[in-house]
Amino acid sequence: MIKKLANVITVVIMLAALAGCGSGGGDGTAGYTGKTAPTALTTSNATAMSLDVVDGLGSVTSLGGIAKAVSSTPQDSVSVKSLTDAIEDSIASVAQQPSLAKTVAQTTSGTQNGYSGSFSYDGTYDTTTGKIAATFTYNAYQATADSAILSGSVSVSGTILTLRGGGIERLSIVITSLQIAEPGGRYGSDAGVFTTVKGRMTIVNEGDKTITLSMVFTDGVTGKSYWYKDFSTVVSYSTTTMSGTFYHPDNGYVILTTLTPLANTTNSSGDPTSGVLLFTGRNGSKVRLTYTNSGIGYLLELDASGTGSFTAL
Repeated sequence: MIKKLANVITVVIMLAALAGCGSGGGDGTAGYTGKTAPTALTTSNATAMSLDVVDGLGSVTSLGGIAKAVSSTPQDSVSVKSLTDAIEDSIASVAQQPSLAKTVAQTTSGTQNGYSGSFSYDGTYDTTTGKIAATFTYNAYQATADSAILSGSVSVSGTILTLRGGGIERLSIVITSLQIAEPGGRYGSDAGVFTTVKGRMTIVNEGDKTITLSMVFTDGVTGKSYWYKDFSTVVSYSTTTMSGTFYHPDNGYVILTTLTPLANTTNSSGDPTSGVLLFTGRNGSKVRLTYTNSGIGYLLELDASGTGSFTAL
């Protein structure tokens, strides 16, 4: 679970850098068509509105209908990590082009083929400052046999530390509409059902790593959408905290906060060895998720009435 999330944290996202993006696909709201009222947390929806929310940060197939419609196998899971990895790799490959290394700043455009499909790019890149501003358009693009498959457009701007050891310092990303699927032994148009992603994020690497995103994921079969709104994850040397609002198409929304930071050390199942998360719904109803490093690795408790009295599920 958090092991998956820890992999996502190779990039850091700050929502503030995108505050001026306005409405449309880039504001992290477009595409969500489900319920928008807070959900009343009960025994029947407690897991979907807590465990599945955290798992969904690593694998979107954990979210209700997507899990059933896309695949039940890990190889086919659609992950935030796969999305960010693919975008980062594309940007890095453009920045490393030999022709760019000879010029301080220039307009750049072109097309690159992948293991399957291709992507094109058009924009500017300054090798002195590392600043880049470009649009990347993917055509069933797959970097390697194990990479996610992308189709659609992404706008990026930010700074790449190519002259100071490489890597991303800051990168703002606006996703107008992007389709993503895991390979699962397939490639290109043979990948099967795609999940549509719309939203925004910014990658920043300064001190503690922070992921903040507003993204809507839509199931290619059922058409149901799942919205991570203003989700933030902060990773220090030994712990992780997270917060945000999650919208489920059938249940409504729940607010996630961290009561006790999660340990970055994980058990054999990938769950943190300690830490407590709280999910709050309508009328003060709550679900408390405590990682125990024993038994199944966690304890799930419900306070359906909001009185502060929790019952183990």
